[in-house]
Amino acid sequence: NFSSKAFLVSDLLRENKNINKILWISGEHSQKEHVARSTRLWGDLHVYDFEQEENPIREKKIEKKNAIRIMEMVSNLLDESRSTLFTINYKDLFRRYPSRDDVRKGTVSLSKGDEIDPVPFFESLIRVGYEVSPDPFVEKGRYYRHGDLLTIWPVNSDFPIRIELGFDEVLDMAIFDQPSKTDIQKIENIKIFPITGPELCKSIFD
Repeated sequence: NFSSKAFLVSDLLRENKNINKILWISGEHSQKEHVARSTRLWGDLHVYDFEQEENPIREKKIEKKNAIRIMEMVSNLLDESRSTLFTINYKDLFRRYPSRDDVRKGTVSLSKGDEIDPVPFFESLIRVGYEVSPDPFVEKGRYYRHGDLLTIWPVNSDFPIRIELGFDEVLDMAIFDQPSKTDIQKIENIKIFPITGPELCKSIFD
């Protein structure tokens, strides 16, 4: 059963620290849910449960949601700081995904102390798929500016990032907890992964 399989995989990972990423392919949605739940129960491995929403009429809202999910998975694949088990349906395995090189080409980087021209910076965010949030509580893939404060939630981050902008300089950056409206941790730089763009049309398995 799935519990015993998850226990076996978790046990193997504890003995083999050099294994960083695991792809677990399931034939059905219910199987994938069992695998994810059992793996979280038996081990301390980070689990990313990937599934795209069906969109036969190509509704833009669903397309954007699926694009964000894809880039979340890619960011986890490229994150070498933690071991991750990816659960994925067989049919989703053959969808189109961006290559890691094209993701890096579309990434927007920012560091504390950087000189910045706000207009080109926000144009670069829009070009790679980010949208303005209608309110200060941002969702993943959106940003909100209020005066000198910018809150953005990159697709490759577990939390939003709050950036303090000067006239032409990045003054401060921090990982931001929205419910409590407090900074979790000051940071020196961020990489904002793209969501969409012409450079993201290849398969990650190419």
